[in-house]
Amino acid sequence: MPTGVNCDRLLAGLQWRDTIWRRGELKVLSIQIVAQLESTIVVVAALRLPCFNSADTHTQPVSAIHSFRM
Repeated sequence: MPTGVNCDRLLAGLQWRDTIWRRGELKVLSIQIVAQLESTIVVVAALRLPCFNSADTHTQPVSAIHSFRM
């Protein structure tokens, strides 16, 4: 049992009507968000890491993104 967590109370709270309704609402919302982002490309900038110090390592990710674009 985790310290400071009353598991019986937590499990009981998950069965409340309001909690079940909210979980359903969040599930629908997450499906909508995934549908909106389905064709989105996410680029993560990691250029400040020491392993990306040379100019060559800066251009390689950009080239890869341009070749991947539809």
